[in-house]
Amino acid sequence: MVDLILVVDIMLSMKKRIFLNLFIIVAAFVGVWYWLSIQKSLNPSNNKEVLSSNETISEITTSPVNMEVVKKEEPIVTPIEKPAVVTSTSTDTAEVTSLKDAFSKKYGKTISSVSTEIVSKSGAYVKGNVDFDNSGAPATFYAYNKGDSFVIVAVENGVVSCASLAGYAFPSSIIPQCYNSSLGTVVSR
Repeated sequence: MVDLILVVDIMLSMKKRIFLNLFIIVAAFVGVWYWLSIQKSLNPSNNKEVLSSNETISEITTSPVNMEVVKKEEPIVTPIEKPAVVTSTSTDTAEVTSLKDAFSKKYGKTISSVSTEIVSKSGAYVKGNVDFDNSGAPATFYAYNKGDSFVIVAVENGVVSCASLAGYAFPSSIIPQCYNSSLGTVVSR
């Protein structure tokens, strides 16, 4: 009888050791996984793909206003040597009037209900703010001046979609980053 009790006691202590060893191994794996996930989130450049300036984007958007809800990413900072951008709040009535006209035609608004402000421009490319009907919630717009009128390329409330820029050569000084929906991330231009 004593031998049976001794054998049962040894088996129970072996089960406890096996369970303890398995618990330690699982805890170690969980700890390493957690540490790696923290490291990855602290260094976002390791988990983002960046398009070089000579790559093209083959996405085409057909909606009149591309308003994507995207997860806010940390910006990718790339040094820019003295950008050729004129930053101002332009009151040039000819440009502002032409922009208002383009917005009113594109969105079926009256010119008097459109409020625009040019924030920066480089050559024929313009970045600014637009507000309809004095809503108090302006959106950022990107436009191309084709000489006699403006083409409204994108109106966004966040990072502009790379697909909406297809076919235009906006300088990276105006749009340094865009959201690539096929990669699911923000890319440098």
